[in-house]
Amino acid sequence: MATRAAAFSSKIRALNDFYNNIATGVTPLPSGYDIANAVKYFSQALLGVLKEMTIESNQEQSTGKHSYRISKYPTLNYSSLYHSLINLIDVVPLIQTGDVALAQSIIHALACLAPFLPYELLDALPYTFATTLTIFPFDVHKETLDMLCNTLLPINMAYTEYPEHSMTLTSIASILFIVFENIDNAVYHAQIMECLLSLKADLIYDILFVIAHGAASARAAASNLLFFYWPMLNPTGVDRRSIHFKFVPRKPIICQTERCLERRNIASKVCVNILLSIHGHDTPPPLYMCTDCYKNSSKDVQKYCRNVLCPVSEIDLHCQNKVNIF
Repeated sequence: MATRAAAFSSKIRALNDFYNNIATGVTPLPSGYDIANAVKYFSQALLGVLKEMTIESNQEQSTGKHSYRISKYPTLNYSSLYHSLINLIDVVPLIQTGDVALAQSIIHALACLAPFLPYELLDALPYTFATTLTIFPFDVHKETLDMLCNTLLPINMAYTEYPEHSMTLTSIASILFIVFENIDNAVYHAQIMECLLSLKADLIYDILFVIAHGAASARAAASNLLFFYWPMLNPTGVDRRSIHFKFVPRKPIICQTERCLERRNIASKVCVNILLSIHGHDTPPPLYMCTDCYKNSSKDVQKYCRNVLCPVSEIDLHCQNKVNIF
């Protein structure tokens, strides 16, 4: 264990050296590929730690409580790694070759690091992650949003221990503003909305906040989404026809359980318990599963599963259930 901790700290110092050399202009500057290879070590190491962990029966670890779980992890310098990765974000625009590879490695490493962070850092991570949209190359915007919606927000909001003081919950409007301002594609706007709709009951207030205080492009996107996802706010047919907001829905998330890898069923549930959702060799939690896999999973897994809102292209004004007469 001491050897692994020493190697972990040594690799962090190497990241800091990369950052200092770039920030101070020491030549020759390292390439983005060199730094990306160094960052990938941490992604693999962190996923390896998760796979080594075991569930303790009748303990808070099995209930998914964040503070108890991180106390059982090996003693590695997780917070220092977090700050080193955050520093590297700022120098990505200075990289002459391999900036996309470096950005991708940072995105993946932060997602793998999330389960190990103390609550105060985990709580701030979604907003910090969203700000990379203003820094990273356009080529990684999709990957950034996928990781934010499919990994960081579900995990973070599942482990919100103090909702009334949660930075994640209070920064949702800011995250939406950043996404709307820096990405023009309506598909990505719908993706972040559908992710948050399944996690936050009063999301409409965040949309209204963006409309009230955002920049022009963000206000326009938020207004379109408001009337798209809440069509009852605009019930007149003539008014609805005047709204030109159409997009091709994104591809749904596919079930990630081993038994379903070949069948490629659409995921309808997500298991947010970190230790119960380890899957694949390079994919961080959580675990997405289809309805069949959810029904066949144990009760311990089912109680940590949340619904996944699948992509939609149109929302009806009235309920389509014939039993519902109202």
